Amino acid sequence: MKLTATAVRTQKLARGKSEAIFFDDDVPGFGLRLRERGSRTFIFQYKLGTKQRRMALGAATALSIVDARKTAEQLHARVKLGQDPASEKAEAKTRAAETFKAAADSYLEQQRIRLRPRSYPDLERHLLKHAKVLHEMQLANIERRDIATLVGTITKNSGAVTANRVRTSLSGFFSWAIEQGLLEANPVIGTKKNEEQSRERVLTPNELRAIWNALGDDHFGDIIRLLALTGQRAAEIAGLRRSEIHGDLIVLPGERTKNK
Repeated sequence: MKLTATAVRTQKLARGKSEAIFFDDDVPGFGLRLRERGSRTFIFQYKLGTKQRRMALGAATALSIVDARKTAEQLHARVKLGQDPASEKAEAKTRAAETFKAAADSYLEQQRIRLRPRSYPDLERHLLKHAKVLHEMQLANIERRDIATLVGTITKNSGAVTANRVRTSLSGFFSWAIEQGLLEANPVIGTKKNEEQSRERVLTPNELRAIWNALGDDHFGDIIRLLALTGQRAAEIAGLRRSEIHGDLIVLPGERTKNK
């Protein structure tokens, strides 16, 4: 039959039928699907090899017959070229759901178990706070310039060192995404890393003495004194456990030190 605006509006199901498809005579695979509850939907159906495919084009109440026919003609042309529009649509839908935030949540869930307790919060902050501008973007659409712009913004707002750390966290995340088959390339590669200046000076004996004498007789004071005496990192002493104290020695296990 020839699908016209009148036919789309007046066509009815045969008695006892719960649904039926009425195909157009002019465009192969283009049809109108009726269901017993009254829905009228334009569809496009085709065969690729031994497989039958069917795609919903839209409700007849929302899509004109002219637009529906034009869409069906375009899909038919693609099928003639050997393409599979239904599979491509499904893949595009899957890709649309693969946002930076969705992938980052999966990545962080894995890293929470693998990383040391003091390292994980930094990674989480980098991906969820500093990279928030990327959250709604499809993972596959993030480009080098997006990362370069983000690093530049962080450099301006939070400093070069923080920007470099976020850049490193992003690179690790995108490398993981490649391993998971979500990406083909790491968009961080090729972006500029900020130059970092090493510490220019350390405290003099007089400065250390002044700090020591100003410390109170409390836990905070004890931590600062131990830092001054041992030269350890702040988290290593602030998180000191009784099991790590052996007589007059502090013995830190590898998982609690940066160089393991």
